[in-house]
Amino acid sequence: MSDVQEKRRGINLGCGTIILPRERPYHHGAIPEDLYTAPDIEWDNVDRNPQPGVNKIVNLFDYPWRTEDGPLPDNTYDVAIAAHIVEHIPHHIVRNGQIVPFDDDYQDGWFAWFAELWRIMKPGGIAYVLTPYAWSNAGMSDPTHTRYCTFATFNYFNNGDDDTESAFRYKLGSRWKIDFNTVIWIPHDQAYTVVRAKEAVMVGVGAFDYQQEFAKLIQSNINMASEFTVPMVAVK
Repeated sequence: MSDVQEKRRGINLGCGTIILPRERPYHHGAIPEDLYTAPDIEWDNVDRNPQPGVNKIVNLFDYPWRTEDGPLPDNTYDVAIAAHIVEHIPHHIVRNGQIVPFDDDYQDGWFAWFAELWRIMKPGGIAYVLTPYAWSNAGMSDPTHTRYCTFATFNYFNNGDDDTESAFRYKLGSRWKIDFNTVIWIPHDQAYTVVRAKEAVMVGVGAFDYQQEFAKLIQSNINMASEFTVPMVAVK
């Protein structure tokens, strides 16, 4: 029996200059840090622009996802990172370089994109999707954003259980399992201000639990996230 550990396959979607493996960059702070330097992950760095470190040139807004050698293969990746890309997904659908006025499979490019992601993931593979929170400065300010996401946006994909049915019958083309207790989010400045003010009042009263206080803000329906990551498990 070989003692060599089999490597996991990873895909870094829309990588730009963030070539993996490397230390986690600041603006990826809501993705688990250990993924970026894990020795057992062999990464494909994917972008439409050829530049140093990019080993697969793919237009991720043209379906199916493919290189000059053909489509990315099905059931290939154990882990995916999609950082600051889904908020740019066009509403229209492009297939093989042509805009499709009406697509028989999907009402919107959002679902076509995630169907491609699901296609290339192994059964049980995890995709970490990082996006700005809709009502944050980062979410609203960039004029190239086409999507404004909240935690509930991803509930439309939470169809991994047979007894789970979305309220809207969109053609998803994929099945995902999402545990919203595993969502990782970074509080924006307003949240820090509120919690720190409460901490100042609590001085001398006892221990102060930041995590608990931020959780209370979320439970009170105050929009306090600046960006967040949703771990999505591919169900096949």
